[in-house]
Amino acid sequence: DNCFSNIIDECGVCNGDDSSCTGCMDNDAFNSRLIDVANIYTSQDLDQTKAILSKYNVKYVYIGHREINRFSEDQLGKFGLFMDLVFHSGNVYIYQIRG
Repeated sequence: DNCFSNIIDECGVCNGDDSSCTGCMDNDAFNSRLIDVANIYTSQDLDQTKAILSKYNVKYVYIGHREINRFSEDQLGKFGLFMDLVFHSGNVYIYQIRG
């Protein structure tokens, strides 16, 4: 699918249906969001990660098998440093922004 990693726009979560997702039809906006999503997981700078999450008003981060297969334990483990684990079952983890 074209829209992945739970990219959010004005119409909600893009699940690959470009016809219902205006943000995914704008290539510049889409590419910018892809870079931001990658930086959320790959950046070692917690302030940068927090700033990107804040930019998109993200309250929860979902980690499932796709993220576990793509990113290292260190990259995924950083969310526990500034977020609360609110759900865990098998290979699914959901973190919530504190405060």
